[in-house]
Amino acid sequence: MKYAIRRAKGEPSENFRHVVTMGLLLLVSLHFLPIFALPAFERGYERLMMPDEPIMPQLAMRIEGGSVIIDYKRDVHWPVRAYWIGQIRTADGDVVYTKRAPEPYPYSPENDHSPDWQWRAWWENTLAVADPPIPRKPFVLCLRYSGKGAIAKTEFNTSYVCSDPLDPRGAAQ
Repeated sequence: MKYAIRRAKGEPSENFRHVVTMGLLLLVSLHFLPIFALPAFERGYERLMMPDEPIMPQLAMRIEGGSVIIDYKRDVHWPVRAYWIGQIRTADGDVVYTKRAPEPYPYSPENDHSPDWQWRAWWENTLAVADPPIPRKPFVLCLRYSGKGAIAKTEFNTSYVCSDPLDPRGAAQ
């Protein structure tokens, strides 16, 4: 059996109608392709091509002028909207205090810089919850993120990243 790619010649008006019909079908299918294919592509890209953890924080603490200063840096791999969850732990790892951001914050590779933070500014919030006092014994500060990708809304939860222990003797309460 012989297969033909081309259609047999017919009347000129019939050929024109066939070309226009096929052209319109192709145009309509190409027009709707991004509506259905792009979200699936974005989700697949976020899940397969991006790093497991879209935000990687780095925490360090020091005492400066009698106050605890938090040196916070973050490496944002792809745009997300996320809540931060901070913890104060004893040097043994027992959780003393946990706090979650009141609303998600947009993080992106363009805004992945952050200044040093004062203790009160780090814990400041809009909720009616008292900020934690500086612990009297050596402690560590831990942080993780929970949120969704800004493009395809892929959910993620990072693991806790903790600072080195800080002995707070010498810091003002």
